[in-house]
Amino acid sequence: MRIENELKTQVAEGSGVSLEILDKEFVPEEESNFKPLNVQGKGSSSWFNDEFEKDVTLGGGEDGPRIVNGKLMSREEQQGVRVGSAGGWTLEVFPGDFVVHRKYGIGRFDKTVVKPKKRLTKEEKEFRNIRRNEIVKEMIKSKHNSTAIEKAVTEFGTEKDLDPISNPQQTALEVSYSDAKVHIPVEKAYRLSRYRAGDAVVKPRLSRVKGEAWNKAKRKVEEDTIQMAQDVLALYATRETLNRSPFDPTKEGNEEILVCACILL
Repeated sequence: MRIENELKTQVAEGSGVSLEILDKEFVPEEESNFKPLNVQGKGSSSWFNDEFEKDVTLGGGEDGPRIVNGKLMSREEQQGVRVGSAGGWTLEVFPGDFVVHRKYGIGRFDKTVVKPKKRLTKEEKEFRNIRRNEIVKEMIKSKHNSTAIEKAVTEFGTEKDLDPISNPQQTALEVSYSDAKVHIPVEKAYRLSRYRAGDAVVKPRLSRVKGEAWNKAKRKVEEDTIQMAQDVLALYATRETLNRSPFDPTKEGNEEILVCACILL
């Protein structure tokens, strides 16, 4: 696992992004004598509900498995990441954390993975082709048979192609949505932000990658925000147009005092 983490860090640095593997600290809760009131009837989820406790991250041994969001996870699966760049943006997430992507919406961060790059730059394509030609020439020079050379050629660009130039790799954040898993390159992690819902207890619903649901939700929020801003501006504009004569203490206020006195009597 340590070698894999070092590979992820090196590949991320090659993309101009800093990547740090984090171990989440689990602090055991102190036992309390406080007992909740026995309230009858059904209500929304609460901190004292057994069902809610299934969604809370539970601590275990330092090196042993832990339960995260009701799922048994190994130590390797619990490792989070801190991603940052010279531009100043940073993102720190752990497995099970909810995140928001500008394009895809609300998802759940699962882990980091190293996978081949799909979109190569012009220079990367040139270096890739040169390197593959070099590999074939080296095999011919070493007197490999034609079958071995053909096999090596067919493996170019696959998982078996371990040459970093022939098959450029990238470190990506794996985020789960309701209908798909999305791998987001660490150099584009600035498009992600942690999901924040204040003191809300209920877990958010994961967005769908396919369809227009997330775009419709964004448009609805934008329209509501514009409408609220217009209402506030209209309110202040109305206040500016209101006018009255200065307050005269000898004439105003006495009637209100008399009315209050009568009510008390």
